[in-house]
Amino acid sequence: MKFFRNLALALAVVGTALAGSAMAQTKSKLQLILERGTLRVGTTGDFNPMSVRDPATNSYKGFDIDAMQ
Repeated sequence: MKFFRNLALALAVVGTALAGSAMAQTKSKLQLILERGTLRVGTTGDFNPMSVRDPATNSYKGFDIDAMQ
């Protein structure tokens, strides 16, 4: 029983160390947005008047689109 407890503790320590080092290497979302120069925004595109696809121009229009632009 002591073996399994020690094994679980060792795995938890290694997992925490790996997660910490992975997080230290990733950039923040804000840093990625600033480097890219654009903010990507998603919308469903199927709820009028918020956002809906205009079949004549094949583009989206509505309040959400205006706010994003």
